[in-house]
Amino acid sequence: MITDSELLQTRLTIYLALIAKSGVREWEEPPEVRAAIWTAAIAAADGLLGITQEEDSAVPTKFLYTEMDGTPKQIVFADHAGDFNPTAANDLRKTTDGTQELEVQLSLASVANAAFRQSAKFDFGENWAQEYAAHGAFEIAATPTSLRTINAFLAYSHSATAGTGNAGNVSGSDAAYTGYSSNAAAAVLQLHQVSAFVVTAQATATVQVIEGWKFTPKGRYASLVVQNDSGASLHSDDVEMVIVLNPCVMEAQ
Repeated sequence: MITDSELLQTRLTIYLALIAKSGVREWEEPPEVRAAIWTAAIAAADGLLGITQEEDSAVPTKFLYTEMDGTPKQIVFADHAGDFNPTAANDLRKTTDGTQELEVQLSLASVANAAFRQSAKFDFGENWAQEYAAHGAFEIAATPTSLRTINAFLAYSHSATAGTGNAGNVSGSDAAYTGYSSNAAAAVLQLHQVSAFVVTAQATATVQVIEGWKFTPKGRYASLVVQNDSGASLHSDDVEMVIVLNPCVMEAQ
């Protein structure tokens, strides 16, 4: 006998698979599109499990996103070991005391246009969210080219050890990323792109706070790789620069 929680999980798994297969970006589509996909997921799950409408009458059919509460934690990439100290207006952290965030070391200072930087390896946790939303705050040294991007990729691994099992020859530590042999632009395509932050033509002292993509992680351990394709170098300090991955957790009703 299948439990309600198992049924809900099956429905959600099928829903996410349908989203991925269709190429739909949830945040760009009207509610009726998401509702239609969810209805199709319910029908597919119930059909696979042989559940009739009468048997299913008491099972919730709606998922709502909940506020971040530290379970799982927000992932915060910044120069925590250096000068990261943003003003309140540009601070993308849920809290500032570390109770609801996982701090991951990443220095973006002076990353040149067309260059790459990789973070320390981090752990999403034994139980991670099915979806995360990427957000970023960037200060650019000179005027970037409007509508160019700062791109973010994840290199997954089965291991918590920094240099073990990483895609794309990622090192698992905060450093420049060069791929296998000075071929970062090709090697990064072996990773999972999780965001493209679109910039406007504003240079320092403007801090550009940018909404990114929503994505589903493919593994527990990972490193973030950032490509600066904005058309200008990033600022010479890390005071305001940060990338966060916000867990998107749904509650059944």
